[in-house]
Amino acid sequence: MSPFSRCPEFIQIKTMELIKNSHSIYGAKRQNVLIWLLLIIVEIFFVLLAVASPVTAICTVLGIVAILLLITKPEYAFYFLTLSIIPSPVLSVRVGDIVLGASYLVAIILILSWVIARFSGTRLPRDKTDSDQVFIVFCIWAFLSIFWSHDRSVGYEDLTKLFLDVAVVFLATALIRNKRILKITLGAFILVNIIDASLALFYPHTGFYSRNSWAYSNNLSVIFKFWLKNLTVPEGRGMGFFTAHATAVTQTISITFIMMLFWVTKSKAKRRWLFLGALLFLMALVCTLTKSLLVSFIIGVAYVALHLKPLEKRFFTTMILLLTVSVISFTIARFQDVEKAATFVGKNIHAVNSGMDKTSLTTRIVTCKIGIRKLVDTLGLGTGIGGFLKYSPYKHMDGSHPAVLFDLGFVGFGIWIWVLLGTYHLLVTTMRNCRNEYYRRMLLIYLGGYVNILISWLVTFSYADIYIWFYLGIGLTLVQLAKGAPPDAGEDLPFYHKDRGSIVVG
Repeated sequence: MSPFSRCPEFIQIKTMELIKNSHSIYGAKRQNVLIWLLLIIVEIFFVLLAVASPVTAICTVLGIVAILLLITKPEYAFYFLTLSIIPSPVLSVRVGDIVLGASYLVAIILILSWVIARFSGTRLPRDKTDSDQVFIVFCIWAFLSIFWSHDRSVGYEDLTKLFLDVAVVFLATALIRNKRILKITLGAFILVNIIDASLALFYPHTGFYSRNSWAYSNNLSVIFKFWLKNLTVPEGRGMGFFTAHATAVTQTISITFIMMLFWVTKSKAKRRWLFLGALLFLMALVCTLTKSLLVSFIIGVAYVALHLKPLEKRFFTTMILLLTVSVISFTIARFQDVEKAATFVGKNIHAVNSGMDKTSLTTRIVTCKIGIRKLVDTLGLGTGIGGFLKYSPYKHMDGSHPAVLFDLGFVGFGIWIWVLLGTYHLLVTTMRNCRNEYYRRMLLIYLGGYVNILISWLVTFSYADIYIWFYLGIGLTLVQLAKGAPPDAGEDLPFYHKDRGSIVVG
């Protein structure tokens, strides 16, 4: 029998605790030493960096802090993505042959943030949506098309963007789980677009432009470009961070978002500010002189007016008022050069009537003829993702629907129609079945903007651009929130009538 076993029991217990604590203290001390060594090494690095280049040191520290914050907070990363979407084309990074705008770089951080959050268990799993399958099928077909693409360098870039776009849709539905996050997201987009609209209104009255490029190697460079149209074509069309067409798109999306908030905000003072914001965006929209977007926007407003009880019986009055406000907005926006702007539009109309010479419509018709020939040559398979630009007169595709048809062929175009019409059917069905007035109103206004997109994307952008996918993500988020919302007649909402029920028709 050992001497230790003959000790009283409480002495044995205290002795074992002392031995155990001594080990834990030793482990903690060793861990602290390692942490302090790491901190000293990092501090020495930043001291040396600050001596060599103070500006670089400051930017590095701020960048590391920002990235750590975004990675640990997926919602913050999503807000940052929302803030970066509109000004994204101003700053881009070229990696090899792939050029990615700022928003795609933030999307990569967002994906990383979500992966870390899921592995650490700090965020709930994402709920599947009814559109997940068709999005995945579209991505798979686009991926397969790279094998027969006529221009794989562009194809790899478009494929990278498309995968990130769909990831943004999925993460929107994963992260926007309540009204507060939804409102912050919409508000962030609107806030940036106020700057974009202000730039668009100022653009016709300045000749300023800027382009800078910083090459770090043959395969890596950073490009900054702002108002480059002034360098080549000082046409006087309003544009914000990007081209006139892109600016018009962001204005119509922001009008949709701001009116979604308008119809669910009870405070008259807040609604007044929201309405003034919508007028600012409308003014910037007409300042771009983008006829196709203005027409599709009016059709979207008509869709809402026909399904909203306060406007349904005043449909023609509403449309006449909208046209009147548009004309007044155009006059105010271009007060210094109304004649010049009107002449620009008049020349386009005259060119169309006299043979469509030197107009964007001419180029689009030529593009369609080339695309049809390539469809015949490829037996309906298309030129593969990014392949049609090799034959197009455009440097970038100018029309999502034609781009899908000519790139991905009849199969890809069929899946694309499935994406758009399937999402439309899901939105309408959810709105009709929803018994929560808040989300019924939001879904209706959103559908007006969706109709606008379905029409305007015929001549706008490419299917690989982030704008349409971000908008789809907001729509699917509304669907998820509406399905989980409790029945609510909307007593705390504006324009509420107890006896008439919902103000949404159908």
